[in-house]
Amino acid sequence: MSQELAPPIDTVRAYRSLTQEEATARAWAARHALGDDLVILAHHYQSDEVMDFADFRGDSLELSKVAAAQTEARYILFCGVDFMAESAAILCGPTQTVILPAGDAPCPMAGMTNLAGIEHAWDSLEGMWGAGSLTPLVYQNSSAVVKAFCGRNGGAVCTSSNAEAAITWGLREGKRVLFAPDRYLATNSALALGYDMDQIGLWDRQEDALATGADPNRLVLVAWDGYCSVHRRFTVEDVERIRQEYPGIRVIVHPECTPEVVQASDAAGSTAYIVRAVTEAPPDTRFAIGTELHLVLRLAKENPDKTVVPLRRSSCVAMSRTDVYNLAYSLEHLAAGNPVNVVTVPPDVARDAQTALQRMLEIG
Repeated sequence: MSQELAPPIDTVRAYRSLTQEEATARAWAARHALGDDLVILAHHYQSDEVMDFADFRGDSLELSKVAAAQTEARYILFCGVDFMAESAAILCGPTQTVILPAGDAPCPMAGMTNLAGIEHAWDSLEGMWGAGSLTPLVYQNSSAVVKAFCGRNGGAVCTSSNAEAAITWGLREGKRVLFAPDRYLATNSALALGYDMDQIGLWDRQEDALATGADPNRLVLVAWDGYCSVHRRFTVEDVERIRQEYPGIRVIVHPECTPEVVQASDAAGSTAYIVRAVTEAPPDTRFAIGTELHLVLRLAKENPDKTVVPLRRSSCVAMSRTDVYNLAYSLEHLAAGNPVNVVTVPPDVARDAQTALQRMLEIG
């Protein structure tokens, strides 16, 4: 190590007795001591204080690719939520260690499905349409065991960046798609591909059955009844209000928003798409962005020649669990040779989940 470090404090709670400046300074000292042994990944929804530490920042697909490419670093510290760190642990090498600084940062959407539920939906739909008639697709926002189910059954993981391509891939050879857990991403992607609403079914997770009213013979895709609370908060009234406040403003939303909000907006796209749309726009362009607040505020700060405002202030509580205090806790223990908040996935689960994740990377 390049310098002497103070011994790590026993618990995260004890770190919170430090000032933010003290915690930040200790985190930086440990990070510098670790040097090239460590790579820090941070999702776009992280706070600026955390993002300052990132070697790479991006959306789920971008960071999955980065994690898979980190063949030299001994440690990968992932500033995000649980499913992201699980994916990194699956994609990185066997001698590498993945750390989730928050320790516990569960994505609420990922918690809306489980292995038993997805297996029951799969069995029911295959019983209706026949064995081999269905391709499972799971959004990156899902647990490793759900991803593993997908890998075992010929399916793939997808993100909001490649959901349309993944659905097209899943529908090959006349198959239908079971898409979990985000009903809105599934629906918006299918609509963007030219399918009609009556071709999109809903798996009611409360009733554990295909929602009534659907004609099974018309369906090409069945969406699991899950959602992102951050993006479901946006409404058509929000779009109408922001257009009145800022005449001529361009409204861009994430495809996890409801179809009504997507249709009322000027464009919808992944986090990476939103970042590109803003950064590549000419000066004086005005945007209202319907996605997580930390990203919108950062885009406004980093693009001072444009107007960037939130469609509504909506934040992800799970993402906010990562802060400079648990960063300092994780980094100092790592520098001391005592890793904490290590993310592991059982080998059999990792094997099958990696199959689904690799298909995601191949779909692009």
